[in-house]
Amino acid sequence: EAYGIRAISMGLLLDQGQPVIWRGPMLAKMVTQFLFNVVWGELDLLILDLPPGTGDVQITLTQTAPLTSALIVTTPSDIALEDVRRGVEMFRQTEVPLLGMVENMSHFVCHKCHHSSPIFGEGGGERTAAQFGIPLLGQIPLDSQLRLCADEGKPLVESAPESSTAQALDNLADQVAERLAHA
Repeated sequence: EAYGIRAISMGLLLDQGQPVIWRGPMLAKMVTQFLFNVVWGELDLLILDLPPGTGDVQITLTQTAPLTSALIVTTPSDIALEDVRRGVEMFRQTEVPLLGMVENMSHFVCHKCHHSSPIFGEGGGERTAAQFGIPLLGQIPLDSQLRLCADEGKPLVESAPESSTAQALDNLADQVAERLAHA
């Protein structure tokens, strides 16, 4: 636990550099064990960070877990958006409500001149959210400071709360909390 957040990951259980070479059914079993066998304690929210696509992990979760909603995360690139479209359709077909969409790595802002560059494309998350009639809850910039804070195990919102990325993350958290309160 760090900063009030509990987490589990295969990376926390393996020796550094040790790969996980598993097929889909083993991954699905591991996710199920993490979900149902970890003693989480009292939780306000449980977030599952899933791989892209519509594979065994996602199918297992929709069949075994009482999912209240899915928050779709994408980048603006066309190839990522194709996976997202499939994921949205899968969650709809399995009747998992969609909380909204987040566009990660939306743009890069130069720390020196403050110019914004849409490195991975522009507006893909916004167009795709509109296509499916779900709200775009945030556009998170690609930010080297976020990576540095993550590597140090410190939240950017604590280390640099005035940064545009921290403000975007705070806004996203507020929007998610608001939508969950009315779900």
